[in-house]
Amino acid sequence: MDGRELVQLRDRLRLERADAERQLARLQRHVDALRKASDGMEELLASVSSVTAADDTLSAEIARPSAGVTQEELTDVLVSPDIRVRPPSGGPAARMILKSKPNSFLTVREVWDEEVKRGWIAETKDSRAAVRVALVRLEKRDPAVDRLPGPTTAYRWTSQASSNGSASTTVDGQADPTAV
Repeated sequence: MDGRELVQLRDRLRLERADAERQLARLQRHVDALRKASDGMEELLASVSSVTAADDTLSAEIARPSAGVTQEELTDVLVSPDIRVRPPSGGPAARMILKSKPNSFLTVREVWDEEVKRGWIAETKDSRAAVRVALVRLEKRDPAVDRLPGPTTAYRWTSQASSNGSASTTVDGQADPTAV
C-alpha cells in the first residue's frame, strides 16, 4: 500500500468510527430512557400494591374517570381480583425505601425491616443478606446513594440539596458535624 491508500483507509475508518459512536450514543439514550421508564413503572406498581382500603378494595371515588370511561368500568378495573401486582425487589425496592426517607441514613436492618413491613420480602436471614447485597450494588451504580463510612454500614438517598452542600445527617438522624 502506498501513502495515498493508507490515507484513504484512515479516512474510511474515521467515518466508520464516527458512525459507530453516533449509534452508540443513540443506543445509550435508549437504554437510559428504558431504565427511567422501568424504574418509574416499578415505583408506580409499588405504590399501587401498597394502597389498601379497610375492605381490601379501592373506592371508585379515589380516581376520577377519564373522558369516555364510565364509573362502572372504572370500578370494575379498580376492584378486579385478576390484577396481580408483583412487589418490587432487590435494588429497586431498596431505592424506593431510601427515596422515601431522603438524606437520612438507614442501616441494612432498617431497609430490610421496611421491606418486610411493606410485604415486599419475607422475614428470613437470607432475605436480609439479599437486601445487603442490593444496597452494596445500588451504592456502586447510583451516585445518589451514599454509604456512611465507619463501623456502621448505612445508606441514604441524597437529594440535589444535599449534594450542593447542605448539612448531612448521621445514622441516628442528627446533624453530621464533619459535613462540609
